[in-house]
Amino acid sequence: MQLSFVKKAVPWIGVVVVAAVVLATSDFVDFDFDFDKEESVEVLTKMAEAGDLEARYKLALRYEDGRGVAQNYREAVRLFREAADQGYAHAQNKLGLAYARGRGVPPDAEEAIAWVLKAAEQGLVEAQSNMGVFHAQGIGVKADLVEAMKWFRKAADQGFVYAQYNLGLAHSQGHGVPMDQTEAVRWFERAAEQELAAAQHRLGVHLLEGEGAPQDATGAIAWFEKAANQGYVYAQFGLGEVYAEGKAVPKDAIKAYQWFSVALDQGFRGAVEARARVANEMTQTEIDIAETLTAEWLHKHGDQQP
Repeated sequence: MQLSFVKKAVPWIGVVVVAAVVLATSDFVDFDFDFDKEESVEVLTKMAEAGDLEARYKLALRYEDGRGVAQNYREAVRLFREAADQGYAHAQNKLGLAYARGRGVPPDAEEAIAWVLKAAEQGLVEAQSNMGVFHAQGIGVKADLVEAMKWFRKAADQGFVYAQYNLGLAHSQGHGVPMDQTEAVRWFERAAEQELAAAQHRLGVHLLEGEGAPQDATGAIAWFEKAANQGYVYAQFGLGEVYAEGKAVPKDAIKAYQWFSVALDQGFRGAVEARARVANEMTQTEIDIAETLTAEWLHKHGDQQP
């Protein structure tokens, strides 16, 4: 059986969601800097007015997210700009993304990449990864996969999980770098060990098919399950396919039905026909067992569903 679905090409990832190759929120790495403590808006405002750049950045995040204050993208951009103009890398990255999305300012791809570049040149890994996305998608610059890979590599070498995943994807498909399945596995493994579900799934595919690494069905299933337990629907559906067809493992209709049901619970319509096909070969007792296992899984892991 050719597991064409679970090996389908996916675009560059910025956040934990794999999105279409368009200018979309999920294409960029955009998460709040993790500070040790969270001050009140009143305290942050006083600190920001006194010239504290970190406070300005944190206050901007509050306005952007609407935490403790009415959401106001324009005010967020104003504060990001004040900090960015003084060289605060996190604010430069966020200001660039505001221009990329047209959130609080008119959309301007060239202005977006200019600000993100400033942050990337200071070594901010999420900005370096975002530069990879800009170059891969041709946002504000001519599309250049080779240049994109240079930026992803900068971030990946510093342990940045999304850039590591993108390098694995690039090597597996030969985009901007030579096709090299062994190298792809190396990067997918690094990202998978950091709990990135998409990488865990892709690593499982390589191990299942023996591409870039010795075939290891047991290892593949383990990685699929790690991704599936995080709510990654492609891994859930892929597990159903593996057990339904007996790809490198014994056929198991009960497990196949269970995983197709879990994927269907997320609204994955492709699982409808797949589950029905498996059910046609099962007894009612087997179906009852599979449905019980599905309910138990959803009770335990349902909060991981997106």
